[in-house]
Amino acid sequence: EYEGTGQCVYYTVNMKVWSVLFLLPLVYSDWTCEDCARASNGLAIFSVNEEAIQAMVDILIAEVCPVAEDPTLCVEQLPSFWAEIAKIVFPEHWKHICDDLEECQAPEVKAAVPNCPECAARVNAITNALSLDYVIAAYVQLCQDSPMCDNLAPDTTEECKQVVADLLPVALPVLVAAPREWQNVFCEGWGCEPWDPTTVAPREP
Repeated sequence: EYEGTGQCVYYTVNMKVWSVLFLLPLVYSDWTCEDCARASNGLAIFSVNEEAIQAMVDILIAEVCPVAEDPTLCVEQLPSFWAEIAKIVFPEHWKHICDDLEECQAPEVKAAVPNCPECAARVNAITNALSLDYVIAAYVQLCQDSPMCDNLAPDTTEECKQVVADLLPVALPVLVAAPREWQNVFCEGWGCEPWDPTTVAPREP
């Protein structure tokens, strides 16, 4: 089981009502609770590996740093700063990938992973939730309450926390709006089942 990396302790964020996820009954769904647990764990690992963090940093440097108060300082400091934020925010966020499935109180026996459109739909929905104001506010608080700033900037902790408060409301919507080729990479790497709607009927929920 993935337990997180980086300089942070375990937190529980009380955000069980994901309005975006309630759109999922509109798509075919064959997710079991075991699928949810495995996807959450897999996404946590996938989103904090070196390549994923670098991809996020590249987007943020291009979109956020040009409008920062000090663009040069932003380019210099954002990579290491975002790496620590990512290790706090994303493993926590993916835990909520199935918050709309109230029955997922205990693992089920897993028959097969969801098909690829089902995987993409749910990953898209939980990713969209990163742009919701109350979700951003919760992750600002999560990062500020963690030891991150104490460890990264022990002499300027309050300034560090203010940077978190300024950065996340800008950075998370930018990442949500970015192209999402990564979702197919994740779903296919996870082993989703291909689905051709012209030849194969969707499975019953």
